[in-house]
Amino acid sequence: MPCLLGFHQFCYSCKDVYAIEGVVAGYAKAGIPLEVMWTDIDYMDGYKDFTLDPINFPLEQMRKFVGSLHQNGQKYVVSLDLEVVKEAQIMYGTYIRGMKADIFIKRDGIPYLGVVWPGPVYFPDFSKSPGIFWAEEIQSKATEEVLVKVTGKRSFVLGRSTFLGSGKYTAHWTGDNAATWDDLAYTIPSILSFGIFGIPMVEANICGFARNTTEELCRRWIQHLAFHLLNSKSNYFRIRALMYLRAFYPFARDHSDKNNVRQELYVWDSVAATARKVLWLRYRLLPYLYTLNYEAHTKGMPIPRPIFFSFPQDMTTYEINSQFLLGRDMMVSPVLKPGAVSVDAYFLAGNWFGHPRTSLDSGSR
Repeated sequence: MPCLLGFHQFCYSCKDVYAIEGVVAGYAKAGIPLEVMWTDIDYMDGYKDFTLDPINFPLEQMRKFVGSLHQNGQKYVVSLDLEVVKEAQIMYGTYIRGMKADIFIKRDGIPYLGVVWPGPVYFPDFSKSPGIFWAEEIQSKATEEVLVKVTGKRSFVLGRSTFLGSGKYTAHWTGDNAATWDDLAYTIPSILSFGIFGIPMVEANICGFARNTTEELCRRWIQHLAFHLLNSKSNYFRIRALMYLRAFYPFARDHSDKNNVRQELYVWDSVAATARKVLWLRYRLLPYLYTLNYEAHTKGMPIPRPIFFSFPQDMTTYEINSQFLLGRDMMVSPVLKPGAVSVDAYFLAGNWFGHPRTSLDSGSR
C-alpha cells in the first residue's frame, strides 16, 4: 500500500536550502496544501550520491529545514542518480566500496566508464550482490527494504527506470515530458499502460518538464473534466465542465527543468485558485483512492483504467485514449486542446451521475 497520496512539489531550480524553504512558504501563503517537498541533484556535493553540498545545503540547516517540514506533517524526498563518481583520489566511500564489492557493469572485463552529471562515472550492475552491497547503497527494492528497516514505517520510493515487478517496491514517473498540449494528452495512455504493466503508482510531471509552460496549459493540466451524468445507451455527448485531470493521477507531482520559467502552482493566481479546488477534491477522494490502491495491492488491478478494461464487450472503447476510468466508478474526460471549453466524450451504457460543475449538451452526435 502506498503513502503520500497528496500533492508533491519537485524543485530543480533551487540552488540552496533557502530557496527550497521559499517554495514551501509560497505554497503555505497561497493556501495550497503541499504534502511533500522534493530536491533534485543540486543538493549534492559535486553531484555525488549520498552527499550534501556543504555550502548551499549545509547539514545543520538541512536538518532544521526537514525538521520543520515534519512538524507541519510534511515530508521531504531527495533525487538519487544511479551512477557512481569515479573519484578514488578524494576517498569517495561509495565508489571505493563499489570497487571492492565488484558491483559495476563491465565491458571486456573492466568497469564500463561513462560520463554523466558529475563527470566520469561507473554504473551499478543490480544483478550482483543485491542483498549485500546495494542494500546499503541504492536500488529500488533494496532502498524500500532499508527505509522500512530504518524508519519502521512504510517507505516511498520513485523510479524512472522500472522493470517487471517494480510496482511492488516503487512508484514510477513517465520521464521528462514537455510543456505541450500533445504531451498533456500523452500522459493518459502512458499512465494507463503502466497500470496494466503492474505498476499502479504512476505520475507525469504536472505542467510539463521541458520547455516553458503557459498559464492556460498549467491550469488545464489540473483543471479538467471528470464526472458525467447519463441514463441512456452508449453514445457521444458534448460536455461542458471545469473538473480536474490531475486530481486523478495515482501520484501527483509538479516538476520542471531548472532553466524554465517557474511553474509552482502559486505562480499564477488562476492556477493557484484551480489548485486549491483540485486538491480539495483529491483529499475528499482519498478514501476512494486508498480503496483502489488496496485493490492494486491485493488483486493487481490498475487505479486509472482504460475504458475497455471494464467494458471489453464495447469495441468502440478499444480506440479511446483520451478518456479513462478511475477504478470502476468514475469516468474522466479531460480537455486536451488550447482554448477549448467542452469535449466530446463517449459514454458507456448505464447510469452516470454528474458532478455539480458538469453539464451535458442535449442530444448526441
